[in-house]
Amino acid sequence: MTALDVEAPTAAAPTYATRRDPSAPTAGGRVAVIAKALGTPLMPWQRYVADVALERHPDDPTRWRYPTVVVTVPRQSGKTTLVRAVAVERALSAPRRLIFATAQTGKDAGERWKDLVSRVEDSPLGPHVTVYRGAGAQALHLPNASQIRSFAPTPKSIHGYTPHLVIVDEAWAFDEAQGSDLMAAIRPAQITLPDRQLWIVSTAGTEESHLLKELVRDGRAAVQDPGATLAYFEWSAPEDRDTYDQTGWLFHPAIGHTIRLEDLAAEAAANTRANFERGFLNRWTTTTEPAFDLDAFAALAGQVPPASSVASHRLAVAFEVARDRSAATIHVAWVGDDGRTYARAHRSEVGVSWLVDELETIWTTVGPGELVCDDYGQNRPIVRELTKRGVTVRTLTPREWADAFGSLLAHIEDRTLVHDGSVNVRAAAEAAATRTLGTDGGLALSRKDSSAPIDALASLVVAVSRASHLYAAIPIF
Repeated sequence: MTALDVEAPTAAAPTYATRRDPSAPTAGGRVAVIAKALGTPLMPWQRYVADVALERHPDDPTRWRYPTVVVTVPRQSGKTTLVRAVAVERALSAPRRLIFATAQTGKDAGERWKDLVSRVEDSPLGPHVTVYRGAGAQALHLPNASQIRSFAPTPKSIHGYTPHLVIVDEAWAFDEAQGSDLMAAIRPAQITLPDRQLWIVSTAGTEESHLLKELVRDGRAAVQDPGATLAYFEWSAPEDRDTYDQTGWLFHPAIGHTIRLEDLAAEAAANTRANFERGFLNRWTTTTEPAFDLDAFAALAGQVPPASSVASHRLAVAFEVARDRSAATIHVAWVGDDGRTYARAHRSEVGVSWLVDELETIWTTVGPGELVCDDYGQNRPIVRELTKRGVTVRTLTPREWADAFGSLLAHIEDRTLVHDGSVNVRAAAEAAATRTLGTDGGLALSRKDSSAPIDALASLVVAVSRASHLYAAIPIF
């Protein structure tokens, strides 16, 4: 199916959205006027969000009905242009209003602010504003003494200020500690203002996106609560659609307005599955960027013979303890007569109390060509105990650890691996991250940077690599 085979809608329904109260006055119309003046007229989804999020409180029209607004949409939807118009409208609505905006880093916040300034300077407001561009003092001053400023997402960056509106862009980038620090800075700064409002906008996140994860959870619940003080809006791909099923892309709220299905097709081709899903389908992923091509790896799953059918001197048995000692995994791998490497998950269990006995049994009954693990902290107590029992364990150096990961990548690229499709390996692969090792730029799996334990993947990597070494060492007569 090509992009042209699918009819694009002119407006896409949200997955979750706080409902509009037609009886409530709103500043949404003013935001629409400002957006047009800035050269970015509102799309239907933006106008709906503005109308609902900027409803006045039914009991006190000096306050906003929703002090907190959360918007999660895919990339290229126009979230930044929406909050830009909201910021300018708020600054113009009354004198001496302070509007602060941030993003995933101080640099990103500064770039967003520069884009806003450029739009304002090119608009009818341009001749009437004053811009201060000094480092740490970036501010757009309007004729009514209101200001729009950027700030770095740090605990002390808005200390001493009382902003009427705070905008947080790309909230997915904040982990638990960063998110906690940011909210601890924002909420006290606004607490004395009855007409305060906090807008948080973002694409979907990863397992590390703790701040956004909580907001999404609370926001989805708030949609069903007529008394909620949080307005929530989400546009995301249907969960029952395949990533590359273009009928599942029609949810994108900018399709038919500023982008086409052909544009999404180009992004699908240029990005990894995880990046495309998170960025353009607004689906949550385990990590920001997979350590390797998960689709290509999954395609190598197949029938793996039992290890008992293989000559023991060909068997590489590798083990790995999870970084938090919550589990451990043993993998067996060997090179078959067809030249392909076969890998089977022998055992993966919660805890580690079972591991030494299991490995000793394998050593004494099977007599593998090699029992091996990477030389890292959580594996070392296992190695010491096995050594006491007379079991020989080969441990990998840091260079060999990186080479082992490179070996897996080569097997995937060359399609010379057959694995048993272990769900534990798949989960670990989705969580895995890499780091650059040494001066030559080699990549190795990084346990610390991975979003979850990767023992199932690490044991596979080591077993596959060492099986190749064992095969290469077989004498040829």
